[in-house]
Amino acid sequence: MASVELAGEQRALDDARQAAADKLASLQTIELMAADDVSQEYMEAVVRGAVEKLSRELTVFGRIDDEEVWRVGLYGVQKDHTPVVIDWRAPFAQSFYQAGFDDPQGLHRRVSYVGSIDELFIEEFTNGQVTGSSPLMVELSRSRGETMKTAVA
Repeated sequence: MASVELAGEQRALDDARQAAADKLASLQTIELMAADDVSQEYMEAVVRGAVEKLSRELTVFGRIDDEEVWRVGLYGVQKDHTPVVIDWRAPFAQSFYQAGFDDPQGLHRRVSYVGSIDELFIEEFTNGQVTGSSPLMVELSRSRGETMKTAVA
């Protein structure tokens, strides 16, 4: 089973961001030539949507480990036709949100990123160990501005 190190996760995120940037660059150079105007419009819309998605900052929430390591994020990214980040809405990514110690759903581990990968929250489903600060608890304890304090009061 793959180990979990903060520096390794940061490198993986850098690699995923580079893969997204490479895909964006290749999409921006595509010359579309369709058989008719409707097909041309459709193809342009698909490419525009992909460019818009890849132009946003890549957000990765964490990773899940079964026999392999899978990172889950805001949108999917591939490098050489291999998934680097799985879209959080994909059925495969559901175990990132649904697995627990009582039902690990085939996972060995779930790693949640705290902040922009400043810290890791690791749940080892195989031995029941938990390390790091829960992202939820970090967010709940974060100081709020006056507007939020008023809204909560």
